[in-house]
Amino acid sequence: AIDETEQYRNIRLLCNEVDQSKKDIQERTFVEHKQSPIEKMETKIFEMIQRIEDIPHDNTSQAKRLKEDMKEAGKLLVSMRKHEGFTKSEKNRLEDLQENLSDLKHNFNKKFKVAEKP
Repeated sequence: AIDETEQYRNIRLLCNEVDQSKKDIQERTFVEHKQSPIEKMETKIFEMIQRIEDIPHDNTSQAKRLKEDMKEAGKLLVSMRKHEGFTKSEKNRLEDLQENLSDLKHNFNKKFKVAEKP
């Protein structure tokens, strides 16, 4: 059996460990990766795919919000595709994203038939 003095010593050691870990975590700095416009669009489309999966089929308010977000993403993609500053491979990625968005809209319409009504 551990006596009371031993218990207090163990508790103090544990507190010191926790305190040191807290200081170590606070000292860490996180470098934020700057996303290109194409990467941002990829992220946005991926998040919308997740939202389609997560939103219950009878939640019309969230479905309408998602539909608006898809419409905005579509407009942004159109303007990005017209932009001259992209390389050929970037333009191909944008074309792929346009196809992904079309698939996303198709999946949306299959799941949220209710959201189509005014």
